[in-house]
Amino acid sequence: MKKALCVLLCVALTVCIFAGCSKGDGKSAEQEKFDSLKPSESVNYDDLIPIYEFVGTYTNDDYSVVVEQESDQILTFIVTTNTNDDGTGYEWQMTGYFSDQTYRVNYTEAVKYAVTFDKNGDETDRTAEYEIGSGTMQFTDSDKLFWENDTERLDGSIELARVKD
Repeated sequence: MKKALCVLLCVALTVCIFAGCSKGDGKSAEQEKFDSLKPSESVNYDDLIPIYEFVGTYTNDDYSVVVEQESDQILTFIVTTNTNDDGTGYEWQMTGYFSDQTYRVNYTEAVKYAVTFDKNGDETDRTAEYEIGSGTMQFTDSDKLFWENDTERLDGSIELARVKD
């Protein structure tokens, strides 16, 4: 009985050893873990909207945003509020790297200004309120822009529509 049990144990151990080696690809468990993180589909760059398509002016009832292309992957944003009855308003200036796959710009070091205008609409005073602003500009396509300001709560709508030329 002991011999039969010993033979059975040896056969089971041999099967387990060979089963573990049967993969044959030579990859460690760590390598297999990273293989599972690889995207299953490659990006079709022909379907992506080029950066220059996002350049322009976007508005809503609360803000206007002028988007300019500074370099190959860098966009600059100048956001202004509609001027209040007392001749005051705000302006934000920010620059960030444009992701051509997500159509998103994360920015840091944004500057916010309090701006005062006279009766003719000419600027009379500009004071920096902060210079360390951060947030996100997210394009959904070349006609819509969503603004998320991480530094302060915005008082108006964050969805802006492109002004057609």
